Amino acid sequence: MQFHSAQSPIGTQFKLGDSSLPETFAAIGGLKSISGIGASRDPIDISTLETNGWDQIMPGIKKSKQITLEVNFDTDDATHDWDTGLISNFNDNVKANAQLVFPNGVIFSFEVYVVDFEINGFEVDGIISGTFIVKPTGIMSFNTGSGS
Repeated sequence: MQFHSAQSPIGTQFKLGDSSLPETFAAIGGLKSISGIGASRDPIDISTLETNGWDQIMPGIKKSKQITLEVNFDTDDATHDWDTGLISNFNDNVKANAQLVFPNGVIFSFEVYVVDFEINGFEVDGIISGTFIVKPTGIMSFNTGSGS
């Protein structure tokens, strides 16, 4: 019996570009989880009176889904902070090139805006955590190789 292999997420990175030429990508520090990567389409109804009582559809535009990044928040981490990091991108409406780098070197590339962030965990027996939500815009593509 053939079993499907599985891939551990350990080593996965989410990187943001700095818009320089050549562009340099920095991995988001303290990354705990990444979720929500995907896309969807709304069906467009093209039914007519001649469709024998069944609906007919065609696919609408592709819509990327929001991606949630959970981090151990660090005000000293340049990828988190108010000057150069995710919070800065949120405040300045920066559209950044992003890469999701899988442990095997496959790269999922797209442009993103930071659309939401929240800092939590101000508890006696806890750590400060952060949640950043980014929304891809435009084409999302896969390629193989290693992140730069």
